[in-house]
Amino acid sequence: MFKLRSIGARLVLAISLTVAAACAILGTFSMMQQRALTRLALEQQLKLQYDSVIAALDYEGRAALAVSTVIATLPPVADAVASGDRDRLGPLLLAPLAALKAQGMPLISFQAPPAINFYRVHDPKAFGDDISARRTTVVESNRTGKPIVGVEPGRDALSIFAMMPIMRDGKSLAVVDIGVAFGKEFVDRAKQRFGVDLAVHWFDGKAFKTLTSTFGDIETATQDELRGVLNGTTLQRDTTFGGHAATVYLGQVKNYAGQPVAVLEVIKDTTAYETAAASSQRNLILGTFAIVAVAVLLAFLLGRGLSRPLTAITAVMNRLSTGDTDVAIPGGDRKDELGSMAATVDVFRRNMIEAKSLRDAQEAAERRPRSKRRPCGAGWPTASRPT
Repeated sequence: MFKLRSIGARLVLAISLTVAAACAILGTFSMMQQRALTRLALEQQLKLQYDSVIAALDYEGRAALAVSTVIATLPPVADAVASGDRDRLGPLLLAPLAALKAQGMPLISFQAPPAINFYRVHDPKAFGDDISARRTTVVESNRTGKPIVGVEPGRDALSIFAMMPIMRDGKSLAVVDIGVAFGKEFVDRAKQRFGVDLAVHWFDGKAFKTLTSTFGDIETATQDELRGVLNGTTLQRDTTFGGHAATVYLGQVKNYAGQPVAVLEVIKDTTAYETAAASSQRNLILGTFAIVAVAVLLAFLLGRGLSRPLTAITAVMNRLSTGDTDVAIPGGDRKDELGSMAATVDVFRRNMIEAKSLRDAQEAAERRPRSKRRPCGAGWPTASRPT
């Protein structure tokens, strides 16, 4: 098993791995947060654009209501309706109808109570049919004498309708019914204004029918998704549109009573978001590598700053182990642990010097010649005893 014997190498490896692990964790967390924030921003923008399109529908309805109000308050129109003279309405309204078609309002009708078609300016020969089953707004407006704006099914498709009653003696003679179709003009204007592609899907009782779209016959939303949104949920998911990354948002289109009657599909090209996210991720990775490189360099310098004094002290200790005390201890002036180690080695060196001095003195003493010791009284004459 490979082992690093150098303290400096171990220090470099430990610091590098620690910094790399910290950068990896923080980088991963940052990228996840960035993705989440990008997703949230995209979701909010799509929701805002969906709300803007719904607001545009409301604007179209209010514009139609203004036209309906003007027509309902024209005395010749009210007189013609009161007298039941359909032939008088045509000359009065054919020219205005041509101008209104250019503004996206191709339908002008007069609906007598409860909801019997009295006259269609755009189709004069079709009248007398009862539309109360599908046009509850007409019934409500004739009954209450109040204007109503909302989305409802027409004879052929879903439209925005605005109606104003023609009142006589507190009763409604008929409502002037202006219809704004979900036509190509509407979605093209919305696309140009909001920078998104969109489509309107209407459920005819059996399946969803695309009323209008800015992207032709391309299908991005499934029948199940449309059905789920009509039942009360919103949907946002990633997709591919026109060869580019995109996000589709599905939301309800409601009638005047707040009931869902269609699904609005909004598609936004997210290439710019993906490019920005990729650029940020690339910069984050490069920044991580730069931080790791700086950490390795600092660890290397720190390791070398530690290993060189240790190597020098080790060399001194090796010389001391051979008995060479004539060496200088490096690092004695340091105030850190290496300085303490150098001081300890210096104490060891001085002890060796003292021990050597004592040993030399002892050996010198042993080499000196010893003086002969005389016994007590030696050298004096012995007194002779008397016989």
